[in-house]
Amino acid sequence: MKDVKSIIEGFFNGVCDIFEFIEYKDDFGIIQSEERLVLENIPCRVYYKNTKAAIKGKVSDYVTQKVSIMVGRDISIKNGSVIKVTQNGYTAFYQKTGEAAIYDNHREIEASLKNMFS
Repeated sequence: MKDVKSIIEGFFNGVCDIFEFIEYKDDFGIIQSEERLVLENIPCRVYYKNTKAAIKGKVSDYVTQKVSIMVGRDISIKNGSVIKVTQNGYTAFYQKTGEAAIYDNHREIEASLKNMFS
């Protein structure tokens, strides 16, 4: 019989690369920051939850989408990190926006779609 961790990881149908902003001193002693790849090809799963907003007791046409990325429990991702996910033949970039929910066998990371032009 499979253990719970193996069952959860069986749902991981994507892979992700994690990019963090690293600070360093340049040749002139000025502190700079750049985005660097820190983890790659990490098994994951992106899932979505859509909710309709209620306005004065009525359900509106405004729908919000919550994005979560599920990874192994031992994967630590810093706030503000950029997460490149490839799942079901589609690649998207997300940004970690909250603290991870840590469970016995996995982590769930709140994320939002990253605007690549900001």
